[in-house]
Amino acid sequence: MNTPHKLIALVLPVCLVAACSQRSPATASAPAASGVADAAAGTPCDLLTDAEVRSVFPQAGSGKRNTESLQYGLDRCAWKAADGQIGIEVSKVEAAAFEGELRAELQGTVDPLVQGALEQIRFQPISGIGDHAIAVLEKAGAKRGVYADISLLAIQRGHRMAVLMIHNANADAPLPTLDTLKNLGTALAARL
Repeated sequence: MNTPHKLIALVLPVCLVAACSQRSPATASAPAASGVADAAAGTPCDLLTDAEVRSVFPQAGSGKRNTESLQYGLDRCAWKAADGQIGIEVSKVEAAAFEGELRAELQGTVDPLVQGALEQIRFQPISGIGDHAIAVLEKAGAKRGVYADISLLAIQRGHRMAVLMIHNANADAPLPTLDTLKNLGTALAARL
């Protein structure tokens, strides 16, 4: 799953629901759909309650599952509101590869022509959430080579990886706080 195409859905959550970041079968190396859905947690929509999502976006609708990429080992859910959305993507990951997987995926969020753009993104380890968690909060900036705002918390628990994304519809809106990511991430990790 080390493809920049996967993270396009993470950073541009509109694609999360529309499944515009599907990988081609030629590049897919993830297990079949049953590999993601085997866990007792059910679907990604079961990892947060609507009330938890509405603590960030009060007008958010219920979570809508996107199964179009299950064949590539990606299971997704998104809660949409007029002012933004929250998305979750679940996949399998080897525990030792978690951080490397996240870094590889974030390559799709930076301009490859801006030298050192990926190195400027701050990966903040978060303790007490899942087996391993990393937060990324970065504003978009053409000079820095960051295509879009990044607000995510990646959580590894066992052989599952969940990436929680928060996207504000207004590009001028501040990024969500780290506490907001931690609060949602704690609830999510308990169900992962």
